[in-house]
Amino acid sequence: MFVKDLLFFKDNDVIVAKITPCFEKQGKGAPVFGLLNGVGFGSTEFHVLRPKNTVNTVWLYHVTMLSKFRLEGERKMTGSGGQRRITKDFINNFKLNIPLFPSKTSSQTLWLKSTNHNLLVRRL
Repeated sequence: MFVKDLLFFKDNDVIVAKITPCFEKQGKGAPVFGLLNGVGFGSTEFHVLRPKNTVNTVWLYHVTMLSKFRLEGERKMTGSGGQRRITKDFINNFKLNIPLFPSKTSSQTLWLKSTNHNLLVRRL
């Protein structure tokens, strides 16, 4: 949802910078907690990831800080010069092997729902 060119996010989301150099060089991003009324608005130069089911917000944030995530994202940036950006497709298709952990579901796949797309994470 965009309001006057601002991006909507809410408590327990994770925001990740999408433009160079904020994404690959500076590692900008944050888990979102403690917003007034539980919602916020910010720059459209972020992707908003919304954890779903048993996925922990802080864990998801740490995934976005992994060098694997950052290096693959940098290789798949589009655009030129100072206007290169990571795409929704990169986030949609990023895969990370994670250990099994107890959950209420027997599913072997976790979907991390974001405002604009889904991130698929497969368990080993």
